Amino acid sequence: MENEKLRCCVCNNSLGGYHTTVAEYKIYKCARCGLESTFPVPSSDELKAFYTGYSDFRADLKVTERNAALHIEILKKYGLNRKTRTLDYGAGTGGFVKAFEGICVGYDPFAKKKKNLFNSIEDLPFQLFDTVTCWSVLDNQRDPSSTIKECSNLLKNGGLFAFSVVSTETEIPFRYKPPEHLTYWTKESIRLLLKALHFELLFLEQDTMWQRSNVYIDLICSRIPDTYHKAFKHAKLELPEYVQIPTNELFCVSRKL
Repeated sequence: MENEKLRCCVCNNSLGGYHTTVAEYKIYKCARCGLESTFPVPSSDELKAFYTGYSDFRADLKVTERNAALHIEILKKYGLNRKTRTLDYGAGTGGFVKAFEGICVGYDPFAKKKKNLFNSIEDLPFQLFDTVTCWSVLDNQRDPSSTIKECSNLLKNGGLFAFSVVSTETEIPFRYKPPEHLTYWTKESIRLLLKALHFELLFLEQDTMWQRSNVYIDLICSRIPDTYHKAFKHAKLELPEYVQIPTNELFCVSRKL
């Protein structure tokens, strides 16, 4: 594909020739909204092959449940409660669903169907929900706009749409990881996309998370010279099992207009 045919999937701005190369992919930054996008965009079959059986050792079920509890507390400020019909879109193994003490189901096309977790939209128990969440999903999609539109179609007018995405603007370093991550976001790109899709922005800040302290220390050591590893690994013995840390993601809450 020629460069002049490449366009930003958020603001439709023509992308220039400068890019970062990662394996067989090229990542272009939009000069208008700042979104960074991966080309060529993997096919649906390629993504299905990548995510079938996918797991992340940094996000085991207990870690996912702890982080779900953090997000739930913030969402309560915007009306979330036990009676709120909630859908977790891209639910993975169902950590958010399990942590939510109320009416909550999950959808994930790569999940095995079980109680409150579905791999088909048609099987969901409700046609419309009061809240739809989408944690670390939009940056994995071939077309984030289409994914948000699908979420919007499942959401009542006035309902909450909350999500997190990898950001290029936090002080925590990020890594280009295609095909796992296909887009890398700025606050401006989020504002533009939500406005275009008729959502009111309510909250947009850097996300924090719980992580196992040994996983966090290993992550730090993977990015610094070996000579410093001994001091950091000694810290494993003194830290609690879980630590709350800043992330390289943005956490957004919006309302469907």
